[in-house]
Amino acid sequence: MLEAKSLAEEFAKHVAGCPSGIIACTVGAAVEAWFQVELAHLLVRAGLDSVQLGYDYPNTREKADLAVKGKWGLSVIEIKCFVQGADSNKMDTWPRQLKRLLHLAENGVAAQGVAVSTYFGYSEKKTSDLVSRFYPIPWSHAGPLRFLADAPLRLVVATVSNLNHGLVG
Repeated sequence: MLEAKSLAEEFAKHVAGCPSGIIACTVGAAVEAWFQVELAHLLVRAGLDSVQLGYDYPNTREKADLAVKGKWGLSVIEIKCFVQGADSNKMDTWPRQLKRLLHLAENGVAAQGVAVSTYFGYSEKKTSDLVSRFYPIPWSHAGPLRFLADAPLRLVVATVSNLNHGLVG
């Protein structure tokens, strides 16, 4: 399975090495689509069987950002970029997206849900408070960590899995 800590570290390293990474990590803009493409690129480069942009949640019109198949099964990935002062709607929608990921794992539809979130313009305390609110048990998370030492954007990767299927990290 995708492990929160190693995925966060590898993704941070990947973004830091992208020519446009410095822009993405220093401007106060939500760049989910850019992160979606770069995360897909990282996963393909890591040799995963199938990486799909977009995933249709069963029996809904909702769509996740990415899905990837590995030897463990299916991981469904949501990405959200938070920018202080421009996030009131995202603060409401992100918890619902996380619940959908959790239900996929609990119901065995996916082996794992993965949440990738970034935070721009928030204090360390506020970021920490949001992470605690968004990712209670059974989620496990890595971060917040900076993509670049001198850039303000912070990354958090959180995972939840259905351990009843015998799938471990």
